Amino acid sequence: MAISSSLKNDISKFIKVEFNVVKNKLITIEFDDEYINQLVQQVTITSQNGKLLRPILTLLIGQFSLDPNNSIKERIINMAVAIELLHTASLVHDDI
Repeated sequence: MAISSSLKNDISKFIKVEFNVVKNKLITIEFDDEYINQLVQQVTITSQNGKLLRPILTLLIGQFSLDPNNSIKERIINMAVAIELLHTASLVHDDI
């Protein structure tokens, strides 16, 4: 099922800032273990060209937060990153 370009634009405008943060975190994420860092870098290369549907849905759901100060926003962004990493890692796992 295809999403219309106008709907994509509307969604993009609504979560643009947060979505850009998620994309940036996906390519710059660092862990204490160098081996894990190398694996994550390889996995996130795949994510960069993907639709990133799961993080988009996470960010959209996060917009329903009743937190007037947006203090939950960073946690939602981190959750979007984690969900995409988990999804992409599962794809890699299935291929191996």
